[in-house]
Amino acid sequence: MWDKFPELWASIVVISQILHIAKPYIPFIKNYREFNEMSLLYDSLYLLYEKLWFDYRKTNKDSKQIEKAFYSLRRKEHEISKRFKHIICPIMKGMIKESDNETDIILKTNYF
Repeated sequence: MWDKFPELWASIVVISQILHIAKPYIPFIKNYREFNEMSLLYDSLYLLYEKLWFDYRKTNKDSKQIEKAFYSLRRKEHEISKRFKHIICPIMKGMIKESDNETDIILKTNYF
């Protein structure tokens, strides 16, 4: 059968290889709008964390005020996580390692 239809066999192999490559990205494609919305919410939360950090560094606010603001942000983070709990983000080790390296560089450059 394969000798008679080599194009069919080649097509099956090509399609399976494309699907194998695309498999890690399929959850992103399936839930693109929700991933985008979740990303924007986490981005705005990150900006609030950053503002809290700079407020802490620049002012002499009471540590209880800072702690209260921090746990308010943690509560918002938890609400975002609960809202999008049905979305499973694939773990991409290469991206995690790259972001960790970038974070180390930023921390060393700006804070140490």
